[in-house]
Amino acid sequence: MAMFSLNMLRIAIELTPHDPAYEDIASKFFEHFLYIASAMNRLGDGGLWDEEEGFFYDWLRLPDGRKIQCG
Repeated sequence: MAMFSLNMLRIAIELTPHDPAYEDIASKFFEHFLYIASAMNRLGDGGLWDEEEGFFYDWLRLPDGRKIQCG
């Protein structure tokens, strides 16, 4: 998803000279990239890294506070 955000950011930047409305879209994709990068690299219980597996996994956080590893 981080790569997708960067790709969409690049497309929006390419389109900005033709339509300034894409500036807002570009900044939104940059924000999304930063949120994803932050989630991936957060230390402790909040990150996506599984030390035992040596791999990044998605987590589903439930309203009651539990989380389920996806993947």
